[in-house]
Amino acid sequence: MEATTVLVVDDRQEARTLISGELEDAGFRVVEAADGMDGWARFASDRPDLVVTDLRMPRADGIELLHRIRSVSSVPVLLLTAYGDVPTAVSAMKAGAQEFLTFPDDLDRMIERARELVLATRSADSEQIEALLAGRSAAMERVRERVVALAPLTLPVLVEGEPGSGRDQVARALHQLGHEEFPFCAVRGGGPEQARLAGEVVYLDEVGELSIGQQAQWLDVLRAVEREAGTVRRVVASTSEDLARKVRDGEFLPEFAERLQRFSIRLAPLRERTEDLDDVVPRMLAEIGRVLGREQCRIGPAALVELKAQSWRGNLRELAGVLEKLVAFSPAGEITTDRVLEVLGEIPESVRAIRGRRDHRQREELVRLLEECGGNLAEVARRLGLSRGAVIYRAQKYGLLQKSSGV
Repeated sequence: MEATTVLVVDDRQEARTLISGELEDAGFRVVEAADGMDGWARFASDRPDLVVTDLRMPRADGIELLHRIRSVSSVPVLLLTAYGDVPTAVSAMKAGAQEFLTFPDDLDRMIERARELVLATRSADSEQIEALLAGRSAAMERVRERVVALAPLTLPVLVEGEPGSGRDQVARALHQLGHEEFPFCAVRGGGPEQARLAGEVVYLDEVGELSIGQQAQWLDVLRAVEREAGTVRRVVASTSEDLARKVRDGEFLPEFAERLQRFSIRLAPLRERTEDLDDVVPRMLAEIGRVLGREQCRIGPAALVELKAQSWRGNLRELAGVLEKLVAFSPAGEITTDRVLEVLGEIPESVRAIRGRRDHRQREELVRLLEECGGNLAEVARRLGLSRGAVIYRAQKYGLLQKSSGV
């Protein structure tokens, strides 16, 4: 629990010391504030995992602090007061408090509830990031680990990967898990004048496309953020280009590249993590189904195998386009293997791969039947539902029968 920060807000020094001591003994890290206004300032600066606040305080009470917190965050809030009446408890819960306890009678219960609330929040965060960045591969697990580690910080982050690989989703995940209370401003191919620069998390998409002048402007923004003198909360950048090469070619400012590359997240192309399709495809189908009004659309195991065999040079963007077609062309709600092959066949670079997989299956099936039937072509033809001549042609095509054999 040592990494968990609790903000304790109470105008009474003795009570604050007692509450903080109990929490520290239980393994929490504690920061303190003497009233609701100070509590709000500490909440913004320390970003605690849990808030324990008194109800009645000067300047701003616990309910007012709770309303402010709920306007920007879902962090759990536990109200602890000596004035424990039912109407006040109802008001607190309606305002978004997770618990209302009396002081000092419920100090032991406070520790128990604090642990429960933190664990529940962490579980919810885990589900959220898996929904934002789905995939069971080791590569995606590393991406999620880095997102979780970097999200609460204000350090610049560079997201690297091929076009369509999911860089935008990583940028959004960093924002939602770390600074969701601040606006998210996406900029591509522009200078700081394209953003409002009023506390935003700024996302520089394809930062490699910026001119040298624009790079210099954004470098000034990064320097200001580092000094905590700027109005930007954080800068997240993405690129599909090799920034080191661009620096060598004189196309990218070395200091700007160095600052961005200190903390990077690299996305592997989809063709290198096809096991992720087991998680990605159902999630995408559910999303596309909601948009198209076909929420029940499902894909069978064999059809999914065909998708996993695809090269996906367009990565997730290409996959989304294919799945949209599959949902549109599957009014019955079941995406079949034939439908997948049909749609993939419309992608020029997919035709050869599909044909190769089909030929491989046909050859394996023919080898098996020839062995089972002792080379009896008539029996093989009967089992396949083909003519004897078609079986001979297929056997010759796959090198299983010489054309000069005279059969």
